[in-house]
Parts: sequence; structure tokens; C-alpha cells
Amino acid sequence: MNILSYPSPKEVAQKLAERIAEEVEKKPVYHLAITGGEDAPMVYQALAAANINWQKVRLYFVSEVISGTQAGINYDVARHHLITKVPIREEQVYRIPIDADSAAQAAQSYQQQVTGEVPLLNGYPLFDAVLLALHEDGHVAEIHPGQEELYYKEDVYLVNKRPESGEETVTLSFQALSEVKKIFLYAFGDDIRFVIGNMVNLMPEAKAYPANVLTALNPWSTLYADAAAMREKSYAIY
Repeated sequence: MNILSYPSPKEVAQKLAERIAEEVEKKPVYHLAITGGEDAPMVYQALAAANINWQKVRLYFVSEVISGTQAGINYDVARHHLITKVPIREEQVYRIPIDADSAAQAAQSYQQQVTGEVPLLNGYPLFDAVLLALHEDGHVAEIHPGQEELYYKEDVYLVNKRPESGEETVTLSFQALSEVKKIFLYAFGDDIRFVIGNMVNLMPEAKAYPANVLTALNPWSTLYADAAAMREKSYAIY
């Protein structure tokens, strides 16, 4: 895993958005997958402010909440902070359906839609980039600590449940994420420092983090983090 660190969350988000803008220019069509999390609005705002040719972008979702009070939250946040702020057409945005009869049906329907639009590698969608928030318990997308049985499932999109709330989710599988061209993780703030410290220092605690498994499956992942998030890296082994 490559790590890029900048002093503040705003600078991290800006640098990440600039990276995406540069990559979009190199492609006739750019397939970008995003997900949610409390840090997502800052990243979305930076993307909206960046000089991105949105006519080239096709926007997809890594995960979505399907049931409960937060159903559709990832799309709603992206719509509020990004989609309505940039010149992207409705048909360029591919939303995970939350009105399907079941989470399994939503996953199957979205899998068919995505694999019909994005070039495939080994049967998995070859997104140009995936943006993933790194969470304080080490989870990414909607795969959480203690859900090891999901790590190697071969589906493109999986049905899962949030451990605390029991809300059903649909999420891109780790096997699918292992095939994407580039994964850009982002992490802000002091609360994430021990997760990052354990990962970069190869500590035993990192074995419990889904993010640690993912970065092993996709070693060309890049973490964008601010100075506070990187406070525990001082004795890191590179």
C-alpha cells in the first residue's frame, strides 16, 4: 500500500480530486466507483471543485444501505455534495436500487447493470478507480471486522448486514475490488491513527481489519491521509 499524507483533511481531499482529474483526462471514458462514510462529503466537495471533465465520467457505487432508516444514504450524500454540483447527466450515474423486493435482488440487479457497462477482467468490473473511506474499526465498503467469511466470496456484489444495526447492505466484494485498476483509500483525523499505525507497522492487530485484507489483495492501493491520521506511523516498517 502506497501512502500519501498532507497536513489537513482539506488538502488531502484536494490532492485526491486532482489525481482523479488528471486520470480522467487520459481516458475516453472513466469508470469511477464511490462509497459513503462521514468523510465522504469533503471528498465529494473537492471533486466538485476540481477541473474534471464530467462528460467522460461514469459514476457507480461501491455500497449502499438497503433497509432501515438509512436506506439510500450513500446515494443521497453523493447527490447532495457532488452529483447536483457538477455537469453530469442522470444516465451517467448508476445507483444501487433500494426499491427492489429484497437486498439479494438489488445486488443481482446492480451486478448485471455494472457488468453490462464496465469492461470486465476475470469476470469482474474493471473500474478505473474506486474511492473508499477507511473507517475507525478498519472496515471498508460494507465489510466489517468479524465477517471473514465474506472476504473470498466470488460474487461481484454481496448482500451483508451491519453488525450493530442489522441494516441490510449491498457491497462490492473484495474479490471484485482486487481486480480494479486503482483503489484510493482516504482517512482523516486522530481517531483513525491506530488503525493506520497497526497496518503500516504490520502489527498483529491489523489482521482483524478488513482494510488490511483488501490492501493485501490489491497491493497497488493508495491511502490518502492527513497528518493527524498518520500520527502512529513514526516507527513504520516500509
